[in-house]
Parts: sequence; structure tokens; C-alpha cells
Amino acid sequence: IRRRRLAGLAEASAPDLILVTNERAEASVAARLDAVGAKKTRVVLGGSGHLEKLRSSRTAELDRDAVRAAYNCARDAALVAYFACCDDAAFGVTADDVAAMVDRALDVVAGAEKVLLVVRPHPRASAAAHGACRRSLDRFEHANYDEHSAVDLDSLLRAADAALSYGSTTGLEAAALGVPTAFVVGGWAGQRAYLDDQYAHCDGAYPRLSTAADGAAFLAQARRAGGRRAPAADADHATGALERCRAALATVLAAKPGPYDGLNFKVVV
Repeated sequence: IRRRRLAGLAEASAPDLILVTNERAEASVAARLDAVGAKKTRVVLGGSGHLEKLRSSRTAELDRDAVRAAYNCARDAALVAYFACCDDAAFGVTADDVAAMVDRALDVVAGAEKVLLVVRPHPRASAAAHGACRRSLDRFEHANYDEHSAVDLDSLLRAADAALSYGSTTGLEAAALGVPTAFVVGGWAGQRAYLDDQYAHCDGAYPRLSTAADGAAFLAQARRAGGRRAPAADADHATGALERCRAALATVLAAKPGPYDGLNFKVVV
């Protein structure tokens, strides 16, 4: 995945600065730059300014009770959000794959008691993917296919008792807020390789669930947490990220003859 983002990189077109969010990205980007002989490019582990900003924000548009009411979530039920993949030929993901991943998420929560699963489709999901997912959810009584985003994402994340996904970066946002987070595995042949590539820097901190027993154990642990939020596994990548990125940019700008003269800038997230 990351190699695709750097496709076409050459010595002549290499940027002055590449900001990366974690050590794995830092190493792979540096190796790619060495391979094309791009010696002038500076690679800086800035971290995720987005996650830092999210963690520092204390309030959401809607409170927990308002979010649960929007989804008609019973008072004694756990609200579990599942963030779905989009169908994308570039990644080899079809509409049927998306529905199969949602099916696996339904299987994973099926063994847990008193759960409302809110399935939030990907913004780029096709009409075919929406249709396939809705058909999958017809078999599960306690599920809500949130095609039109009944509440804003930030409010949903903060109100959720747990967050599941195929490997979405929204899962990292949930984790940054201390929400128990896991990846649901199954339905897409390329998923394990995707997770290994994208989340190697998290050192396996986010469980991978594939069975009802996995889901029941994970959700039972989330319930026992009783709303106590733990820091994200990659919290160090967020703390101080904005200042590190600002300092790196300031250094590059200071080396230029004018405020922005000739600046070639790229961010790899």
C-alpha cells in the first residue's frame, strides 16, 4: 500500500521534506529514497497531528445519550460501531467483499449479549456495496446500517462502547479517544496482508477477531472497562506531533531563498 503511494518517485522530483506518522513508514520511505538516489529529501517522524488534535478535543457535537437515542439503542445494550471498507478495484475489493466483511462483523458480535451494531459505510462505497450490505444486515435484528450518517463521526466515536473495523484509520481515531478497538478479519482475501503492512507499528496492540467467541471475549472486556478509557497503543505518535511537524516545516522554509520559493512538499500519512 505504502509503495503505491510513492510510485513514480525519482531523484529529480523528490520533495524537500516528507513527514511520516510512525517508525515503519519512516524506514520504508527512507529505503525508497535511497533506492532512487534522492539524497536531498529529509524524512521526519512527525507523528499524527490529526490524532493529537482529536485527543485534545474534550467535547463532541452530541453527547452519549443523544447518540444512543439517534440509533434507538436500548439502555442496557452496548453500542458497537463497525466502520466498513469501500469497494475499490485498485485494492482488489469488490462490493461482494465489502458485504462479506460486514457479514463477518455480524458473526463476531452474534455471540455477545445485548449489543447494537452500528455499521457505518465508507464514504466512497458504491451503490452496489450499499445494496449488498443492506441485504446482509437483514438477517441480524440488532443492527443499524447508518448509510446517511445519523450522527457525526466524532460524536459516534465518543459514544461507542467499542469500535470494530476491517482496518480503517477510523479505528485509530477511536483508539486515540480510548475506545476499545479491534479489527474484524474475514471476507477479503487481501486483508491480513493489508493489516500487517498498515499496522505493524502498533505491535499487535489491536486484537484481530474472526469468530463469535473472539467477539464475545473482546466485548466482555470492553464492558468490564466500564467506560474507563486507556491510551492508544501508538499514543506516542500523536503526543507533540503538531509541534514536531511545525518545527520540520520551519527548518525547510528557513533554508529557502524566499518564504515559499521553490518549496516542494509532500505528506505521507
